[in-house]
Amino acid sequence: MSKSNSNNLNDISDSVVTIKHKGKIYTQEDLDLIYDDVAENYVPINKHIDDVDYNPLEILSEKQLKDLNEWKIKIRASSWKSRQRSLRKQGKLDQDKIDTLNKLGMVWNPKKDEWEKQYLIYRKTGLCDEIEEWVIEQRQLFKSNKIYSENLYRLNAVNFPFKKVKGEHFGFTYNSISVLQEKMRKKVRRLELKLINNPPKKLTQKQKNTINKEKEVKKNKESNKLSNSFYTKLYMIKGRVERDLIKLNFIEIKNIIKQIECGKSVYYDADKEYLDNTIKNKVLGHFTKSIVKEFYSDLNIDMTAIEKFNQISIFNSTKVDLETRKYTCSILLKYFEQVADNKMKKFKPLDFLISYFKKEKNLLELLSLEKFINKYPLLFQLYNDKMKNILLKIK
Repeated sequence: MSKSNSNNLNDISDSVVTIKHKGKIYTQEDLDLIYDDVAENYVPINKHIDDVDYNPLEILSEKQLKDLNEWKIKIRASSWKSRQRSLRKQGKLDQDKIDTLNKLGMVWNPKKDEWEKQYLIYRKTGLCDEIEEWVIEQRQLFKSNKIYSENLYRLNAVNFPFKKVKGEHFGFTYNSISVLQEKMRKKVRRLELKLINNPPKKLTQKQKNTINKEKEVKKNKESNKLSNSFYTKLYMIKGRVERDLIKLNFIEIKNIIKQIECGKSVYYDADKEYLDNTIKNKVLGHFTKSIVKEFYSDLNIDMTAIEKFNQISIFNSTKVDLETRKYTCSILLKYFEQVADNKMKKFKPLDFLISYFKKEKNLLELLSLEKFINKYPLLFQLYNDKMKNILLKIK
């Protein structure tokens, strides 16, 4: 093993991992403390977000002052600002209006222009680590009289300090400290991978812990992968069972519905077969029995009224014949009290039966449905007017 590689590997075991930023060295502990400090004490230094704080030093005409005051109000609206940006791009915005907006700190290209991105950060945060180089650059341009007049207006609008102030501080922001934390995380991970892929003959306890942790992570990933596959296939069984069920004839479906009402799940046989095969083939490795045991228990739990309703509802489908669907919906009416809630906007089995008997002009059945509707205030509220209109037309 080379000497440099050995030193790198020692970083993950003995030495504290560090990163360098603007000439200073930081540890993970340093970065965590800085992040906590930013979270606890963050208060925007400047409040120029609305672009209304600028009061020009030069003498303005009456019209310019009027424009300035009016636009201090208008510029608060983002849609209005977007309109001005669009007009400027098209060359349709007068120069005097551009000048006035610049004096208010207008940002013309907030997403594309790098200068304006930095400018926005200053407006919201003031002097900070993210824009230190940009601040220095603006000061140098100002000193050499090379700064664009448009940018000068906008910097004046937010009280930009063109001269260095004694004791000024470029503090970290959420973004800048997060960038350093990510840089640290990547460096630590690189060192970990070097150690894992090429471990030294003699391992310190910390190195052993790092390697064992990696093994555990891989083991858990493999376990999760197997578990996810297991759950996905178990879920897919339901779809397959339902597709097979709606292919049955009317007599077979009637028998299935009777079994459901007696408490036998339509998924029971398929689920049990899948669980048996999972155990037999040890699909989940060491975790097979512990995971599958829970699902075996679920197979034998008594079905609730809502579960029975949901399974019978498989046959309330356009994919079955009308006679089967009519029979299904008539059974589902019995479960209304158990499945109803105040947010219900309609009851699908009832919708189908009303439509079916309306087409058949079956007054007797429609009157029976009206009687059913009148039993429940919620259904009366939802269907009373509709039923009255249908009955009037048929009578």
